[in-house]
Amino acid sequence: MPMSLMVAERPKGVDSERALATLWERAASLPDGLTTQDGRRYWVNYPGRPNPRAGPDFLDARLRTESGQTVIGDVELHLNAPDWYGHGHHSDPNYNGVVLHVVLSARGHSTTSQHSKMRVPVASLQGFLGELGEAGQLEPAAPLDLEELNAELDLAGDERFLSRSRGFFLEFKQSAPDQVIYRSLMEALGYASNRKPFRQLADRVPFSALATLKDEPRSTRGMAIHAALLSASGLASLVKSDPQKQELIRLARHLTLNTTGAGPLSQDGWRLFRVRPHNHPLRRLQGAVRILEGCLRAGLARHLSDVLIRDGAGGIEKEFLVKPYIGAGRARDIAVNVALPFLHALGHLEPGEELTSLALSSFRRSPGLAENEITREMRKLTGMPSKSRISARRHQGLMHLYRTGYRTALERPLAPGK
Repeated sequence: MPMSLMVAERPKGVDSERALATLWERAASLPDGLTTQDGRRYWVNYPGRPNPRAGPDFLDARLRTESGQTVIGDVELHLNAPDWYGHGHHSDPNYNGVVLHVVLSARGHSTTSQHSKMRVPVASLQGFLGELGEAGQLEPAAPLDLEELNAELDLAGDERFLSRSRGFFLEFKQSAPDQVIYRSLMEALGYASNRKPFRQLADRVPFSALATLKDEPRSTRGMAIHAALLSASGLASLVKSDPQKQELIRLARHLTLNTTGAGPLSQDGWRLFRVRPHNHPLRRLQGAVRILEGCLRAGLARHLSDVLIRDGAGGIEKEFLVKPYIGAGRARDIAVNVALPFLHALGHLEPGEELTSLALSSFRRSPGLAENEITREMRKLTGMPSKSRISARRHQGLMHLYRTGYRTALERPLAPGK
């Protein structure tokens, strides 16, 4: 799959998917759009961002139909349409989000089949080689003044924060606050690769079950939490230390926690291949144990609200800094994306607005987060200097604008008369 899209300005030939990707990145320049092999017509508002990992070649593309509807999804590229099947994408659920299969030669294929049984339209770039070869790269239609952009990012960052808070508040109608924050914390520890199984694990071993261990001695409480989570995760067979493994399994058998009784998760549901060692689920589980073992008596929600009132956002961040299992970057990310919007929502359940206003003000003062693929892409699309330092609020603003469609780069108008 393509990595860098910056190749020769006028490609001499299209003999690789890398060269095809260069042409696709310029597809927004086609005034008449693309007609797929099955007769659909799309204009490309945004070709998507290159995906450096396994999966579709471009993510979050935005296409517009003849009726004016926006189609958002992933794009997969091949020189020849049958390569979709040769590469096994038809049986891979990671490709269920593909909305357009872009090829050089269709080879008689009008659509391609997904694992979900849906069919993806095929669009050939064969007739646009010259036109796309001369086109420039996608640029912001009207770059904003930096001061104006920063003001827009502040507003967008607040909207993302408040949207997350509203989501937590809605969850309170279904689950207790301790379970809501515990589930979201576990999901955050899964990163992009294992968010779903970590969330499922939190529901298999709910916080109310772990809270029954609150009277255990501190020396054994953590091991009991670890045993419960490890047993339910389905990952116990991966523990390398035989004495540790046997002790944890023995302890798990003797635990009488009030879990859901659904049995352990399937190991197949975890993504373990090509996961960096420090992001491995077993390490993240150990980090979760260290966070949880000191919160069982007061409850996770009350513990975090007390920390915020007493120590501010810096104290919240320290709660999630568990070396060597959770580093400073991930700890700050959890504080900004999970804990502070959760506490903002929690404040609406309690008399007064101290917790709500404190959570929002703490978010607005939080220092910057680590750059990611989306923020780097948005810096390019907005014309923001790549090296400039931004606050967590503006970082979240970049994320929000990307997800909702940046008005000058992701929502280009149709060509005149279209």
